[in-house]
Amino acid sequence: MITLSAKAIERVEQFIEKDPKRPSLFRVVVRGQDKDGFIYEFLLQRAEAQLPTDQIFQTGTFITIADEGSYFHLKGANVDWVDSVNGSGFKVENPNKPFKIIENPTFDVVKEFVDNDINPAIAEHRGYAEVIKFEDNKVFVKMGGGCQGCSSAAVTLRMGIEDRIKTVFPSIAEVIDTTDHDAGTNPYYR
Repeated sequence: MITLSAKAIERVEQFIEKDPKRPSLFRVVVRGQDKDGFIYEFLLQRAEAQLPTDQIFQTGTFITIADEGSYFHLKGANVDWVDSVNGSGFKVENPNKPFKIIENPTFDVVKEFVDNDINPAIAEHRGYAEVIKFEDNKVFVKMGGGCQGCSSAAVTLRMGIEDRIKTVFPSIAEVIDTTDHDAGTNPYYR
């Protein structure tokens, strides 16, 4: 569960009141990580932005939601609103810790990272990535499920999987897709 403090609820309700589009969803997203921890994004959205796989929490007069991949990293988190001389904003107290940044990873460490960190996020689209090989600081992956043949597979690989892997493993030079996207009984495009 993700909880919001009374101050955070009050602030979100104020943002909603000022928004002419009248959003009803407060989405909490884990966008990645850096050396200091997870990077969060907070969005106000209308009801039609809710996905069937979103985790849903009724909060005050609005609904707090998180996609499956973000929720994997947010279980038990508390979101607060803080005002300080350095600025104001949401602060997340999160019992979950990101993977530590590793300069010289092994095949097993990269595979574990993809299985535990990346796959929950792409599973919401019924896809997965499998580490096939790791050599010369290059990771070779095979995409499957909803990712095989998907017209967005290249974007998922470069802007999702590769960015995430390179953040945690800075020594990795490249992530290479070994998937035959035309194979299978029902690829998304031919």
